[in-house]
Amino acid sequence: MQLPTEKLLEEMAPPPSCIISELCFEWMTDTASKFNVPRIVCHLLSCFALLCKHNLRINKVHKNITSNSEYFAIPGLPDQIEITKAQLPELMSEEIDAYAEKIWAAEMASYGVILNTFDE
Repeated sequence: MQLPTEKLLEEMAPPPSCIISELCFEWMTDTASKFNVPRIVCHLLSCFALLCKHNLRINKVHKNITSNSEYFAIPGLPDQIEITKAQLPELMSEEIDAYAEKIWAAEMASYGVILNTFDE
């Protein structure tokens, strides 16, 4: 069965030069590849939030915390920032680790990213 997105891409003239899609649409990496179009991931989080998420993903310090209310420091930041497991984004929860890994793998296979940032 063909996805509606694939049908649309087949009908587009001229074809798109890239596909910009939200991070959680991990399936879009395969669709873009099928049509030989670069996929660019659009992050809706701020650069700071992405850095925190990246550092936690690499260091996994939150995996050793048993309580949802216990504070722990996010590693790799110049200042000490403490949060609780309850404050983590849903994509950092253990219940959806497998889905989060699919999202991360699709992001790594993408052409690039667009970040939510501004000069202030």
